[in-house]
Amino acid sequence: MSTTTTTLEIADGEWLYKIPFQELPLDNQVNVLWYCCENTLMNVACLNRFYYHLVLGGCLNSSNYRDDEEDDVAAYRNTIWKHRLLGMMNGFIDEVNSKIISSGLDVSLVNSMNEKELDRYLREMLFLREGNAIKYSSVLMQMKKLCFDKASDVEEQKVINRERTVGNINVTTWYAFKASKYPMIKDLSELSPQFYFGFKGYEMVIEEYFLCGNAWNVAFGIGTDYEDFNNDKSIAQFVERNSGVGYILENKSFKMFGDFIDGTVGSEFVGKISVGDRFAVIIDYDAKQVNFFKNGIHIASAITGTQDLVSQSVMYFPIISMCTRKTITLYPLLQTDYQLNPDAPIRMASPAKHQYN
Repeated sequence: MSTTTTTLEIADGEWLYKIPFQELPLDNQVNVLWYCCENTLMNVACLNRFYYHLVLGGCLNSSNYRDDEEDDVAAYRNTIWKHRLLGMMNGFIDEVNSKIISSGLDVSLVNSMNEKELDRYLREMLFLREGNAIKYSSVLMQMKKLCFDKASDVEEQKVINRERTVGNINVTTWYAFKASKYPMIKDLSELSPQFYFGFKGYEMVIEEYFLCGNAWNVAFGIGTDYEDFNNDKSIAQFVERNSGVGYILENKSFKMFGDFIDGTVGSEFVGKISVGDRFAVIIDYDAKQVNFFKNGIHIASAITGTQDLVSQSVMYFPIISMCTRKTITLYPLLQTDYQLNPDAPIRMASPAKHQYN
C-alpha cells in the first residue's frame, strides 16, 4: 500500500475499522496513530479509558484511573503529538521554501527539522511553562491557533484577513494588523492560562509588494495591545502607549515609541524587497534589544541606553503596518540559529519614552 493511500485512508478514519487495530502491538498502534487526522484521534480516544489516556492523557469518565499508569504510555503519547508537531513545522518550512523558489530569489532555503532539531528549537526559541517534559500536544494546539485579529474597524473588501495572511487592499494611507494569539513574553507568570508558552519572535513572508508613493511601504515589529489601536493618528501603530518597536522597509529606519529614528546609515544589508522575502523579529531579553532579520540575515537592531527597551514581564504581539497593495503571511520563527551581524545598524530609542519598574 502506498504512503499516500495509507495516509488518506487513516486520515479518513475508515481504515482503522478494517483491521484488528486493537489487537496490534502497542508500538504498531502508535505508529498508525501518527498518520491519523485529529478527528480520527479523537474517535480513537473515545473507544475506552485506555485510548483516551493514550491519546489525550488524564482519564475518561473515571476518578479512579491510577496516576501511576501515566508512565506506561506517556512516552507513546508524546511520539504521537511530536510527530504531528514536526509535520506542522516542516509544513511551514516547505511553504516558505516554495515561495522562495517560485519567486526566483537567490537566497538560501530554510532547512527542515528532524526530531532532535525540533526539541532544540522548542527549548531555545520558545519559553515553555515549567516541567522537564515538553508537552508536544500543548505546543501543537497553540501553534494551530496562530492568526491575526479580525479587522472589525474597516470595510471587509478593503483588507485581506485570512488567519495568518493579512493585507491592505485599498485602505487609504496605512492599516495595521495585530496578532493577539501570538504572545511574546519571557516571564510566564504573566502569561494568560490559555497559552502554554511564549514566543521569542516571529517571521513574516511577503506575498504582495506593490511600490506605492508612500516611502515606508511596510513596518513590522512588536507592541502591546491598546484601546486606540488603528484609531489614533499614528500611521504605523508603534507608539508610546503600546511600547511599540518597528522596522520600516524601503525607508530602512525605525519607529520606536512613536518616534521616527533614522536607520539608513549602514542599511545596505536590507537590499531590494521582493515577494517571497522572509523577515524575522527576535526579542533578546538578556541584551535588552530587538533584532530584525531578512532571509535569516541580521539587518538591524533596536536598543536603549539608560532604560530597558523590552521587559520580560510584558506581553508583546506581532504588529504589521502597511500601505495599499501589500500582503504578508505570519509564521513562527523557522530556524534556531539567527546570527547577529556586528556591522548591522543599531539604533537607540529615546530613554525618556519608556521605563519599566
